[in-house]
Amino acid sequence: MTTTTDRPASHLRLRRPAPEPGWHAGGCLRAELIKLLSLRSTAWLIVVTIALMVLVGVAQGAAADLILADGLVPHGAEVVTGGYQLAMVGVAVLGSLAVTGEYATGTMGVTLAATPNRLAVLWAKAGAVTIVVVGLSIAGILASFGATAPLLAPHELVPHLSDPQTWQVFGGTTFFFVVTGLVALGIGTLVRHGAGAISAALGLLLVIPAVLQFVPLTWVQDAMSFLPLPAAITFVSVSGVFGDNPVLGDWQAVAILVAYGVASLGLGTIALQRRDA
Repeated sequence: MTTTTDRPASHLRLRRPAPEPGWHAGGCLRAELIKLLSLRSTAWLIVVTIALMVLVGVAQGAAADLILADGLVPHGAEVVTGGYQLAMVGVAVLGSLAVTGEYATGTMGVTLAATPNRLAVLWAKAGAVTIVVVGLSIAGILASFGATAPLLAPHELVPHLSDPQTWQVFGGTTFFFVVTGLVALGIGTLVRHGAGAISAALGLLLVIPAVLQFVPLTWVQDAMSFLPLPAAITFVSVSGVFGDNPVLGDWQAVAILVAYGVASLGLGTIALQRRDA
């Protein structure tokens, strides 16, 4: 006759439940990077954006004689990054398509089913957009630097890497691109439609400042200084040749741009969590 005895409770081992694979932050980020970089439109946007930076930089470098003849002395880094206002259009489209492309194809439902944590999905997309935009910005600046340096050398305007203002312009341009991409991502999450999100993002970045600059009212001009593009000019245009912002200081402008990015992603988060895919 055999008897069975219960094992003491102290011998019992409690196993933690295995984490759901879709909740892993690194896995989410890798998945979003793969999705973003596998799109043909992403490759075209990167190429076009870099080409715009190079073309505008070369055009401004070729016009250095005319600029200097007017008594203006730009910083060489400003010439290298002179195409940032056109390049930000490509960055805004890229940030918008990172989320609206999934709504257009109906794959957002699959993404949210694989990763129930919607906040993790959005922030993984934000991380993917940031990585791609930083790489795009570095590639664009390097390509433009190489193309414009021969044009700037006769005028001794080639930016020196030992100059803090060079890094301010290069770093500020990259920072502005990242904010642009994240703002467009947040708007895309809120609007869920590619054309509508792109229109809204470009309206905020380009159209509104372009319209308000023709309004001859002091308070309107002061208010316009707080929009993303005029705020970026504060630290991207160090010589004042290509514009300035007399209302904001450099760090004030940085704080305002951060606020735009946080507000946009915050609104996108609320919309993503409250609405069905």
